[in-house]
Amino acid sequence: MLHLPALPFVPEPLRDRLVAHLRITYLGDPAEGERLVAAVHNDPIDPLPLFEHGALLSELPVKAVDEFLRLAGPDAASPLVLAEIRHMGGALAWSEEAYPRLREIKGRYDPANLFRINHNIPPLR
Repeated sequence: MLHLPALPFVPEPLRDRLVAHLRITYLGDPAEGERLVAAVHNDPIDPLPLFEHGALLSELPVKAVDEFLRLAGPDAASPLVLAEIRHMGGALAWSEEAYPRLREIKGRYDPANLFRINHNIPPLR
């Protein structure tokens, strides 16, 4: 869910509206991917202020979706600009053997944990 502000850089029909935010991943030919999403693809070109926090869930019950919509949906008086739920398809399910190695690498290349937004792997210290 994306709440667009009533500001001049936002197209008039979208000002102060709650819209669905769609992210697309395509693993095929880049030109074909561009063609497939041309009608819906319109990323912002200017930087935006952002704070992001994420959490990994092992399940998403209907009650949780209802609560999400209550807090960030069309009838919510939320100050949030963007709230989303992403389906990762198990892509972040690291094995017990891989996770310590990832933490070791993170400790070597990013010991201060500068790159921590999104799905953080804390550095091994």
